[in-house]
Amino acid sequence: MCVHYTPKPSWEADGFDECELELFHGATAAPGPCTPDEVGWSSINVGGRTAVCPSTGFRCPASPGGTPGESCEANTVCGMVSDHFSPFAVFARLPGHAPTVTVPDNMIVAATSTAGAAVSFAATATDSIDGPITPVCVPASGSTFKIGTSVVTCTATNSLGLSGSATFSVSVQYKAPSDGTFFLQPINPDSTSIFKRGSTVPVKFKLQGASASITDLVAHLYTAKITNSVSGCYVEAASSSAADAGNTFRYDSVARQYIFNLSTKALTVGTWSLRADLGDGVEHTVNVSLR
Repeated sequence: MCVHYTPKPSWEADGFDECELELFHGATAAPGPCTPDEVGWSSINVGGRTAVCPSTGFRCPASPGGTPGESCEANTVCGMVSDHFSPFAVFARLPGHAPTVTVPDNMIVAATSTAGAAVSFAATATDSIDGPITPVCVPASGSTFKIGTSVVTCTATNSLGLSGSATFSVSVQYKAPSDGTFFLQPINPDSTSIFKRGSTVPVKFKLQGASASITDLVAHLYTAKITNSVSGCYVEAASSSAADAGNTFRYDSVARQYIFNLSTKALTVGTWSLRADLGDGVEHTVNVSLR
């Protein structure tokens, strides 16, 4: 059975491809507006795209961009059913309609090593005609994401070659206290610590959770002068240990923590900001004062 159709004048302007017309049979379709998504409608094109003979009078190729087939009666689409043909409908894909891709919200993941962490996620896509499509994500789910923030792009392509995409970010950070208690004693989390100028101040922190077993983190300590005034009337105890060189924390395997013995001999009286940089984009700062 072949059905003759009349092309709409707007098709050419819209860039619509007549080869995307499909003939559907709705013998068991429920009453109501007929769409390919409704139960009971099924495509009966004989040979898929080759069932369509567009306005050119040459049968559509089996795949987009292929060689046109033999001559045929223009503006017809043919189908085959085993019983009665009625009811039937000719459907057309919406021109320029790309798949819709759904991705997770931005993710924050704890590092399991200095290389980062393996991250799994789920992304889906759907198309108005093709239905569910499996998107391709770069980087892929299950990949090891490096320390810091990476952007994941998921793309789905339908049978017309139209693509839709969506992105989200994965931030891999070292798991550490985020409630202001990142620095350990003798440094107070509320920035009230006062040390004697010239003493050695032990600056310490400890990783937690999935990051607790990391012993080769390369973290750096930075100092910045804030003010020359000092409030308060007490002085914290200071370490008598020799100060460390450079500005890199070292791992103390006994205490299972990172430490940097900060010499204050070269610092002046006043309040200083201490910043620990773990290289994951998360800022850890605290103020201390020297008298």
